[in-house]
Order: sequence, then C-alpha cells, then structure tokens
Amino acid sequence: MLQHFAGNLALCGLPVTQKCPGDETTPRPPAKDDGNEAVVDEEVRKWFYAAMGISFGVFFWGVSAALLLKRSWRHAYFRILDEAWDRIYVKIAVQEARLQQR
Repeated sequence: MLQHFAGNLALCGLPVTQKCPGDETTPRPPAKDDGNEAVVDEEVRKWFYAAMGISFGVFFWGVSAALLLKRSWRHAYFRILDEAWDRIYVKIAVQEARLQQR
C-alpha cells in the first residue's frame, strides 16, 4: 500500500513516515484519573440493580394481589390465557395438517 504514496513528497502524516508541519506540538497531558470514576460507576450500578429488584417486586406483587383480590379480573385474565392457548393450538394444528398434505 505504501508504494501508492512513494515519490510524492507533498504527502505527510500516516501512513507515510514524513511528519506534517503541525505534528510537532506537545501532546496534552492525560486527564487526572484518581480512580473515583470506577467507584462512582460501581455505586450507580448497585443502585440501579437495587431499583430494578424493588420495581420487579412491586410490580409482581401488585399484579398478583389484584388477581387474588378481584374475582372479575382473575376470571378475565385466565379467560384471555385460555383463548390465547386455543388460538396457538389451532394455528399449530392447521400448519401440521398443511405439511401432511404435501
């Protein structure tokens, strides 16, 4: 690949070895890293997981309590599940019948 650039003295910078005129500046010192970022990230992660656990518990027990206490909701929920299961079963049976016909 370097042979494509050979003989052209006006080129500078990578991938050729000649430096460009502005490349001689002193590099900036790296940012001061005292390790606090890792501690902050770990602390945020702990709070995130704690909040996720609490949210799951509240949602789960909220839905469970509603289904346990409201008979009409409980019957509607299980009716929906039963109808969904019936639709899935019919689709599978129809697909199986089509495959057996071929």
